[in-house]
Formats: sequence, structure tokens, C-alpha cells
Amino acid sequence: KPEDRAVWDEKARLDKERYEVEKSMYTGPWKIPAKMKSVKDPRAPKRPMSSFLSYSNSKRAEIKRQIPGISNAEASKLLAKMWREAPDEEKREHIEREERLREVYKVEIAQWRDRAKKEQEDVREKREEAALRY
Repeated sequence: KPEDRAVWDEKARLDKERYEVEKSMYTGPWKIPAKMKSVKDPRAPKRPMSSFLSYSNSKRAEIKRQIPGISNAEASKLLAKMWREAPDEEKREHIEREERLREVYKVEIAQWRDRAKKEQEDVREKREEAALRY
């Protein structure tokens, strides 16, 4: 019947308007690539460096001075050997530093995740609100 069709045509027209509004607000990719690489948020807190990296940074300049012209790869191998053979007292200061920084990081990342989640929910609510106007 033509009357029944008119009802469905009107519903389709309204749904198409809603779709066009949602499509105009969409900021994501139109095609999803086969291999998704996650994009890091530049505002996210940085992870603290490991105790070994802290040790390496403190000793690298000393090694470069002692052995001029040493390649970075060779210096890294030497630093790894020095770390394995370092006394526990020397390691402890770097390990404790990492633990302190990691505790701060855990708090910061939790706060950042909460903020990011809230921002996402706000954006989603605004999109739904705009889509429901039609």
C-alpha cells in the first residue's frame, strides 16, 4: 500500500539524515588497514627508565673517556658485563631510583587513563546527542 510505504520512506529519510550527521563528525579512518599500528598519545606520561639504563647512562661517558673511539655497540656490551658484575650496593641505588620513579609513573598513568576515558565518553555522548537530534 502507498500509505505504508510513505511511513517507511520517511523513516529511511530520517535515518539517512542521522547517518550523514554521524558521517560528517567521524574523524577515524575510512578504511581499516590490515595491520593496525597503535598511535601513542604524546600527552601520555613516559615510562621510567630501567635500573640498567640508569646505570648505563651514568657509566657511558666514563667508558667513552677511558676507551676513545669505542663503538656504541661495544660500549653497550661492556656496560652489560659491568652491570652483571657490579656489586649489589652499586646496583641498589639504581634499582631504588627505578622503583621510586615507577611508583610515580603508576599514579600518573592511572590519572591519565581516567582522563582519556572521560574524554572519550564525552566525545561519544556528544556524537550520540547530535545523531539523536535528527
